[in-house]
Amino acid sequence: HVGDSIWKAMARNEEKFLTVRHGLRPIAVQKRGNTVTGVTFVSLDGTQTLQVTAKITVDATELGDVSALAGAAFDVGMESRAISGESIAPAKANGIIQDLTYAAVLKDYGNGADRRIAKPIGYNPDDFNCCCKEACLQPSNGQTNGKTPENMASLVDAQKMLDYAKLPSTSGAAKYMLNWPRHGNDYYLNAIPLSYEGRLKEYERAKQHTLGFVYHIQTALGFKHVGLADDEFPTKDSLAFIPYHRESRRTQGVVRMNVNHILKPYNTALYKTAIAVGDYPIDHHHAKNSQAPAIAFPAVPSFSVPLGCLIPKKMDGIISAEKNISVSNVVNGTTRLQPCVMLIGQAAGALAAVSVREGKPARNVSVRSVQQTLLNARCWLLPFLDVSPESKYFQAVQRISLTGALKGTGVPNQWANQTWFYPDSTVTLAELQEAMAIASRGTTKLTITVKKNVAKRPATIAEAISAVWLLKGAPPMNGLMRFHGNIPINAAWLPAYNYLITTNTHVVWADGDMFDADRAITRQELAQLMHNVFHPFDRSVGLEGKE
Repeated sequence: HVGDSIWKAMARNEEKFLTVRHGLRPIAVQKRGNTVTGVTFVSLDGTQTLQVTAKITVDATELGDVSALAGAAFDVGMESRAISGESIAPAKANGIIQDLTYAAVLKDYGNGADRRIAKPIGYNPDDFNCCCKEACLQPSNGQTNGKTPENMASLVDAQKMLDYAKLPSTSGAAKYMLNWPRHGNDYYLNAIPLSYEGRLKEYERAKQHTLGFVYHIQTALGFKHVGLADDEFPTKDSLAFIPYHRESRRTQGVVRMNVNHILKPYNTALYKTAIAVGDYPIDHHHAKNSQAPAIAFPAVPSFSVPLGCLIPKKMDGIISAEKNISVSNVVNGTTRLQPCVMLIGQAAGALAAVSVREGKPARNVSVRSVQQTLLNARCWLLPFLDVSPESKYFQAVQRISLTGALKGTGVPNQWANQTWFYPDSTVTLAELQEAMAIASRGTTKLTITVKKNVAKRPATIAEAISAVWLLKGAPPMNGLMRFHGNIPINAAWLPAYNYLITTNTHVVWADGDMFDADRAITRQELAQLMHNVFHPFDRSVGLEGKE
């Protein structure tokens, strides 16, 4: 409820052109040719309609309903490996999606309180057997749910199960989000093809399953003082407004992101079009559907989402957001997570704004304009953990790396995967040559010559500036640069020094950083140097990442 109040305050106080309407659902889409021009909504009670005309519509619905109404092409379930290009995908496509969860927020009302709810419809204690150590008992049907003493050792106790999603609380009472996959409140339901009324009917069953889990925690596990929070959701049953859908329709976009783009991001140029980041492992919930084929998911580093995933392949006037973007079923297992989804939403808004501002369909806007809009809002486009928006090098590192002149290193790390830029590390002469050649492309055809026997030696600031001097077409100078403070010892270096000043190259070391020509240049300094001199980010790229 605190987060809800923040969003509403932002919408009310900071966005004077934004009108917020609640309690509506889309029922029709207007088009002109193959371009979406508006959406018709109806109130949840069916008594009122609202017609909205728009240059750009963002489909941020839970299940991609607006795109479907528009007739856009989409996928549901697991596509085949021949379609996704992933060796771990099923050989044959199927329509199976992930389990959903009807989340609840529980509250500790204190010892002595009794917040037990009435036994929910259809409650069966066997459904929650082995949700934790204390509850792993012989079920009434005589089955063991596949549990043995060996794998029971991996179970946590009941308190740790609750603490899994313990929430910060402003009231002083402990609160817990109930979103427990292991014999908890996951529920298999494919609501995508159902009518609105059909969905509500099925959601009620999912609610009863979650309420059954609450009842089980209160009665079988002895937490009668822990009950549904009375100060979170203003609903009759105190549950969330909607269930957490882990999977929806997935747009067939200009680009389809697959697991290979995460495992080996530099094998294609898609990383150059990055607009959002994620760091969650690939994780599918299929415990409630025995028909789902098992997939051995690889460990992955953190990743970036390409802009083309938000743009339908053959339809204009509409942008995909939420879990509706163009990714494979496998990749949806990580892009579905809320932090990534929220960043995708911000990127969709930026794309829509640039599209309207430039007067072009989303597929024709400048990728760099969208990226710069997001960088100005302090968004990570490449997930470099060690260069934050607070760093003076942040934009240079992001912009240079989006051209491929410098690259990051991905590291799988369980539930919080990583990518590192190593900003304070040095670069070898060979790496300097490669970076400069990429950054200066289009400026000059000159290349730097590095002898093999010194290629692995760290490059100095002097050598980096000498390389810039050469790549900008200046005549070569004899020997290496030698500076005393900021003054060249040899007058022959005066042109290079003047060049340093007039091209803003000196800004790299302008705010107190030690300028020592013989010191090895760092990666972040090299990024800033190339950024200031060659401006490679200004070269346009297409949605496939090609310049």
